[in-house]
Amino acid sequence: MILGIVGEVWTLAYRNPTFRLVFGLMAGIAVLGAITVTILDRTVSEPQITNIPDAIWWAFVTMTTTGYGDMTPKSHIARFVAILMMFAGIALTSFFTAKVASIFVTKRLKEARGLERIRWQGHALICGWNKDAGQVITGLIRAGK
Repeated sequence: MILGIVGEVWTLAYRNPTFRLVFGLMAGIAVLGAITVTILDRTVSEPQITNIPDAIWWAFVTMTTTGYGDMTPKSHIARFVAILMMFAGIALTSFFTAKVASIFVTKRLKEARGLERIRWQGHALICGWNKDAGQVITGLIRAGK
């Protein structure tokens, strides 16, 4: 069930251009920041961030405000880059989660109002059910529809 919901949200979100932009910005800033911090920290003795995969891990942990503390930049300039990444991460992560929530709410509102796109084929939709609906259905059946 959880995987189905995650898959549904990802499908809906990925269709949204703003979501793709924010997701791309987060990934781009994380990778660029990771490379920058790795290069800058090579100037200090005993750096904790020594390779790009570890630096990317550190960048995403930092940008999402998880902050495990398992790795930290040592040089002053690398720490400044980290501060910039933190602010960007907080803003983008907030926007990212708000966008996902908005997509969820919009989908549920559309479903509740009957505005969601119908993907069924070979079906008839009858609006305004009344005493004549039975005759309409009989006519559709006779017509082979």
